[in-house]
Amino acid sequence: MLQENMTTDKLLKETIEVSSSAIYSAAYDHEDKSLLVTFVSGVCYVYDNVDYNDFILLKHSNSIGSFFNKHIKNKYVWEICK
Repeated sequence: MLQENMTTDKLLKETIEVSSSAIYSAAYDHEDKSLLVTFVSGVCYVYDNVDYNDFILLKHSNSIGSFFNKHIKNKYVWEICK
């Protein structure tokens, strides 16, 4: 019974901790397509309508910070987390 429930549950949020000098973690919300990025300074930003493929590429990139700067930072509308 538990296994059946696990297979039918929708993944709502996917969080990754990263090895980066600037970025501490990133979390993708599948429902609203937002990406929450927390920096090592503690400041976090929410990026709106982020394409899931961009999140996957970020997740698997050799340099999370470089990918973020080139493909996320100036491409999507953002706001500081509240």
